[in-house]
Amino acid sequence: MFGAHHDSTLAKAKRKAAAEAKEKEHRRHEMIEALRRAKESAEDLTEQARRERARRHGKVLERWPANW
Repeated sequence: MFGAHHDSTLAKAKRKAAAEAKEKEHRRHEMIEALRRAKESAEDLTEQARRERARRHGKVLERWPANW
């Protein structure tokens, strides 16, 4: 009814929609994985201590620069 041009346009739109859905799902998995790692990190006392030391060290460097 619509011809070959319509079919190729429809196929292109379907491929684009499928690619966008795949990319969206990939980003979703990446976000879930990042949240999982953040949760594990928050529960890890060693990691908490490391972050606290890094935070305090950063504050010291703000007050007294390295080449002071």
